[in-house]
Amino acid sequence: MRGKIGQVVLSGLAALSLLGAAAPAMALQSARQAVAGAPTEETRALAARVIAITTPNMEKQLLDYMATVIAESGLRDEDARIGAWMEKNAGPILITHIRTFMGQVETVYATRFTAAELQAMVDFYESPLGRTVAEKQVQVGIETGELQEPMLLAYMTDLMTQLCAANDCGDGKNGAGGKSSRR
Repeated sequence: MRGKIGQVVLSGLAALSLLGAAAPAMALQSARQAVAGAPTEETRALAARVIAITTPNMEKQLLDYMATVIAESGLRDEDARIGAWMEKNAGPILITHIRTFMGQVETVYATRFTAAELQAMVDFYESPLGRTVAEKQVQVGIETGELQEPMLLAYMTDLMTQLCAANDCGDGKNGAGGKSSRR
């Protein structure tokens, strides 16, 4: 059952981590760079509009995605009580964290883009073509998250296998004949 819960959690993390793909031009790395200045009321308001326009129906799509992941995991079949709890709570808990994340993204936008740049984004995303692009971006982010899940699992498995091959991970098996390479 832990594996199935882990699968659901991993799906939620993948969805959360790929929201960068859901909001175009979301350069979170730029938040680590020197910041030009504090966001103004104008840039905050425009950034909020950009985020709202570029993530239409995001919460509903994420809730639908999480419901599908939980249903496909077979968790309810294995433990009805835990499965029912996850069906009821996993999505809403994810949404709480998504809202926090999106608030942080809004601050990045308001800090990194000028009012003129943000207004240009609003103008584009309010156009017919911009709305079509924005509507597809959230789904693309979710679908890309689905592609990321097996990669993350393979990475973690490979990382831990190689770590334990080179070091004592407490199971007596490693590349140093069962002894820690630090000894």
